[in-house]
Amino acid sequence: MESYSVAQVESITGISGHKLRIWERRYKFLKPKRTPTNIRFYTADDLKLLINVGILTRHGNRISKIGSLSSKEISEKVIELLTDTDTDFEDDISSLMLSAINFDENLFNNIFQRQLVRSGFLATITDLIYPFLNRVGVMWTASRIIPSQEHFITNLVRQKIISSIDSLQQPAHDAPEILLFLFEGEDHELPLLIASFIIKDLGWKVYYLGQNIPLNDIVTIIKKRNIPTVMSMITAPQIDKVSNLIYDLISNTDVHLILSGSKKNIPNFENLETVSVVNNPKELISQLHNLSNR
Repeated sequence: MESYSVAQVESITGISGHKLRIWERRYKFLKPKRTPTNIRFYTADDLKLLINVGILTRHGNRISKIGSLSSKEISEKVIELLTDTDTDFEDDISSLMLSAINFDENLFNNIFQRQLVRSGFLATITDLIYPFLNRVGVMWTASRIIPSQEHFITNLVRQKIISSIDSLQQPAHDAPEILLFLFEGEDHELPLLIASFIIKDLGWKVYYLGQNIPLNDIVTIIKKRNIPTVMSMITAPQIDKVSNLIYDLISNTDVHLILSGSKKNIPNFENLETVSVVNNPKELISQLHNLSNR
């Protein structure tokens, strides 16, 4: 049976542990299980219910009224709300979480398309998909979604991004150039695809190599095409190896390297002016503007 701690439920739903405990005491709809040592935990059904409750409370529904409803009635009210109301990003992220848990491609497509019409693809990626994938990462790291759920949702996102990249205009002849790749040992390509869309949308010419690329291949194409800027993502816990690869890359080329990914896995390069670290899409956009204006 899938189970979630209070901290994990907080991370996924945004509902505080304090509020969860109050609801447990006052209302019948929430009855978490307990371990032999009396520690609360929540089932997958509890998580789905709490995601829906969070959506309803954000739209002004009183918890006392929600507490009198069955799980089916709560779900029906959420469907009605999401159909008839202009939702915010938090509602849409919650709905995407449900689509991942339930393998619900239609729900994913409906939320994605609605946000696409409302804000355009770039805002959909930076403001909706990026924080959503962070929450999926919380569940993945905690082993609270099975591999098939993670693959299901990331492949849906991958399809959307690749399709949108293909629809972008070709860059100008004199557009700034950048090489995107993942070092050997790095296999999580989706964030790099998001970066590829963002960069190409800004008018840059992108050379996309993908995942698990040997250093010699990276250096070869940099020198062959005289590429001034490169970008990579660091997610795997291999700091010593990554540090050596980066120093080798910098010493053998004249590139400016942009890094992103898990902070705990990125070595400290504050002493290197040719290395920049960005933490989110908006910082990436700012960094690219700075580089293109040099």
